[in-house]
Amino acid sequence: MTPLVGLHADRPVHVETRGAHRVVVKRYVAGGAAAVYGQMSALWASPFGADRRPPGLPRPIGVNQDRQEVEMQFLPGDPIGSRGDLGLSVQQLPEVARLLADLHSSGVRVDRRRSPAALLRSSHRKVDELASTGGKDSADRFVVAELARRLLQRLALAVPTGTELVLSHGDFSPRNVLLTPDGLALIDFDRLQMAAPERDISYWGAWTWVTMLTTGQPPRWWVGDELALAYHGFRPAAPKSDPSAVAFYRAVALLRIAHGWSALQAAPQTAALVLREALSLLDADAG
Repeated sequence: MTPLVGLHADRPVHVETRGAHRVVVKRYVAGGAAAVYGQMSALWASPFGADRRPPGLPRPIGVNQDRQEVEMQFLPGDPIGSRGDLGLSVQQLPEVARLLADLHSSGVRVDRRRSPAALLRSSHRKVDELASTGGKDSADRFVVAELARRLLQRLALAVPTGTELVLSHGDFSPRNVLLTPDGLALIDFDRLQMAAPERDISYWGAWTWVTMLTTGQPPRWWVGDELALAYHGFRPAAPKSDPSAVAFYRAVALLRIAHGWSALQAAPQTAALVLREALSLLDADAG
């Protein structure tokens, strides 16, 4: 049994060898394995799965409800990027856009929805958690807490309405896109929900923006812009993104990253830069 490191403690993953095959086994400590397996099976049966070249996800093999484990095909390859390293995420951008467009066009629907109002509620919890530690260790953490509160107020005034709902990955970043010998494949389907296309597109853009910032490069949104352009090339009939919606989803994504990345938790000055960028996006849209 080979453990995979760098993943969530409540969803540990390991690889087992069974005869001539290797199988990925993901355990859901808090439950929900059957739901994830069902969603992956629906995707496998959709145009995103077995009939796609290459298939857009690993083939689901089975679920052990007693152990709350999902078994799936092992795909050889590596993520195209990681926190602190853009890797191949820019070079692979056209195929990344095709992968995302195919996911959104799969026709699969799930019960869970991630509306803009739900994202705002989730943002409220993140801000409360940032504020609960603000000021305890340093003036920099106090600044982070104050910026987060201001951002929440601005987000409440910028909630978009009337958007298309697609099957959203929910954690669409280079860490969850594998480069296999056959091409790109998407992994980690724990956050599947119906949401606006901008949710996935904007998270990719925010992830690359923050990675540029934390690796000493001038942070730019051009990677996210190029992804959106290529994405709409693969989904020409999809509604065009409203600039105010893009600003909202990018700001939400930046808040999520400032809250969730351990590297930013340990560097409040950098986290403050991320939150200031989120505020500037909303201010620019309002202007």
